[in-house]
Amino acid sequence: MHGIQETYDQMVFEEWEFQSYYRCPSATLLPYSDIFNPGPVPECAVIVDSGFSFTHVTPVLNSTSDRPASIQWPSVRRLDVGGKLLTNHLKELVSFRHWDMTESTYIINQVKEASCFVSGNFARDLETCRKKQNAISHSYVLPNFGSEPPVPGYITNSPPQEGDTVFPMNNERFSIPEILFTPSHVGLSQTGLPGTIAHSINSLPEDLRGVAWANIGLVGGNTLFDGFKQRLFNELRALAPDEYEVCLYRAKNPLTATFHSARALARSPIFPSLCVTREEYLEGGINACRRKFAPVNWMMTEEKDTGGQRKEKEGGARREGTGRGRGRRRKTVTAGEGVVPPEAMDVDPKP
Repeated sequence: MHGIQETYDQMVFEEWEFQSYYRCPSATLLPYSDIFNPGPVPECAVIVDSGFSFTHVTPVLNSTSDRPASIQWPSVRRLDVGGKLLTNHLKELVSFRHWDMTESTYIINQVKEASCFVSGNFARDLETCRKKQNAISHSYVLPNFGSEPPVPGYITNSPPQEGDTVFPMNNERFSIPEILFTPSHVGLSQTGLPGTIAHSINSLPEDLRGVAWANIGLVGGNTLFDGFKQRLFNELRALAPDEYEVCLYRAKNPLTATFHSARALARSPIFPSLCVTREEYLEGGINACRRKFAPVNWMMTEEKDTGGQRKEKEGGARREGTGRGRGRRRKTVTAGEGVVPPEAMDVDPKP
């Protein structure tokens, strides 16, 4: 990943000749979006980004209006399920059961977005779909690009008209998004999204967990499935300690939340101090970008001269706020389990 990042840096300054440039993980931008509005930006939040290729769970700290957020890298988790996997699996099911759609990825993606939902009770809905007539099943009419004007695909419960190409959507409607919650359905040896979030939060310092449970932000196209937010909340509530409040926030437009966050940061007064300018790059080369964009690790250490008393590094003051817990905690997961290092994250250049 370091080589890719350095290639970005060289391309931006040497080929495109940018005057200034800022590169960062997308999760550090999201506190600047509308995701936690109304209200102040939380000092600690967990960003769940379920996008095209993967689903990342990223705790971010110290999000304020005058400095960017930092990532707690040992607590980052990745679930190898994204929109691409869901679309491809639906394409396989439709091709096996109905029509050969192996070369129609774009159409199947539209079918997925229009028809699929997250089930609140998977076993019950599966039993419902065994009946020939049920409230879940409907038909999808494939688009007709040869007509004038072209007819887009659409959902119908009426008998097909002459010339229509139709296939039924029955348990496929909810079995596809279910992969996010039960990856073992497609042979992945990973815990589902609720468990992944719980592992991430439990690996944070103990005094941050309550704030993290109370500030979980959702972005990415997969969060738009009907029923996604409620199902995720129900399962997280069952996993969280009773003394912690669980709150989920979804951006108004999860698809473009990162872009709008980057735009808001670019318009803020702190943005110039975050960038590497063309002059700095020409003087220091790649090292100028390495120094400016190096990930900041926030962690708690033991103070040797006080017999194990905890000492917090700069930026690690004890947090107060919604959801900070008390009393007995549940067993936590070690920080090393499933850790995603900075170089394994998708890091895109931001203007």
